[in-house]
Amino acid sequence: MGPPSVMTVAEQTEKRRFTFPTPPKTGSATSREGSSAKTTGKRKFALLTQAPKIVPTIPRASECVTNRLPILPVPRGVQRRLAAGQCFIGIDVETHAKAQPVPRWIDGQFGFKTKVGRACLEELRVIELGWSVGTLDCEQPLVKSYLIQPDGFEVSADATEIHSISHSMAVGGRPLREVLEQFVTDVFPLCKSGARVVAHHLEFDAGLLRNEFVRAGLDHCIEEWSRIVREGVCTMDPDVVHWCRESMGIDMPRFIPWSLERLVIELRLTNRATVQNYHRAGEDARMHWILGCELVRRSRSA
Repeated sequence: MGPPSVMTVAEQTEKRRFTFPTPPKTGSATSREGSSAKTTGKRKFALLTQAPKIVPTIPRASECVTNRLPILPVPRGVQRRLAAGQCFIGIDVETHAKAQPVPRWIDGQFGFKTKVGRACLEELRVIELGWSVGTLDCEQPLVKSYLIQPDGFEVSADATEIHSISHSMAVGGRPLREVLEQFVTDVFPLCKSGARVVAHHLEFDAGLLRNEFVRAGLDHCIEEWSRIVREGVCTMDPDVVHWCRESMGIDMPRFIPWSLERLVIELRLTNRATVQNYHRAGEDARMHWILGCELVRRSRSA
């Protein structure tokens, strides 16, 4: 079967103002002959001056195929969640143990639905934090990701099976406070200027980070973090996912969630082979950005 007759994101963004250099493959002729080319691209966000960790296992936006399935009218609640913003920040965390979900959706502390209770959030610890920054017209976001040193706890084998981060790997990470301070430095000023955070199950990631702010002695960040999250985008929101499924002609009960992998595959933003490489914070944060931007574009095209 030939490729679908659609326009790629690369074709759509040919004349956009902000593009970022495509990282060459390791050991390629481009890498050997033009190693300095990685630093020649203009960076839109001055505060992210450190060269970001570009994760090669996630396809760049230019490699993705934008879904051209019929777009249904956007429900008012979904429109409200997706209407504002031009700059988005994908965030993701990996934890030392597996989360224990509750059987039904419950109301979270930031105004979104969640499948994880507060007791579970209190027990889980963050061992990797990633974030990705980009505007709707960027070809790809800037990505940062850091392992965090365990402080009085062990990374469980069950969790390692999911994200491939062993306890010995995490021990080589950075102190919690150092990573959170870098996160605050990068993210908070952008959000004050109108950027919005996006995650698949935002209540989960945001709730864990709130608890880690307390543990790191950064209590003064909690109020601003709560404001940022409440204005964010949750791509696992039941209403958002149900609207996407209706657009695809898939009839499923509203309360059944879809995983990040399932949603990006159904929206044709990636393929099954690439999805198998997920569950690292930088990779998932980047896919959260790609997914969030796609949902916003779809909502504004309806």
